[in-house]
Amino acid sequence: TSVCVRQHTQDVRGCPCVSVSTHRTSVTVRDVRGCLWLSVSTHRTSVAVRVCPSAHTRRLWLSISTHISTLV
Repeated sequence: TSVCVRQHTQDVRGCPCVSVSTHRTSVTVRDVRGCLWLSVSTHRTSVAVRVCPSAHTRRLWLSISTHISTLV
């Protein structure tokens, strides 16, 4: 197993980005307009977590999304 760590000063949207990947798994952390994005991907599954401060309540809100690929 090999591990690759890349730190980009900016991703394609101009946001700071760090990604760690192996042959089977990729983990990426980004700062997008003050929101922290964490995504974990494997060959068949991906999970994305987003944490943002609310401008109105000054509390953090959390968004979690998943995607599972199945072979047909």
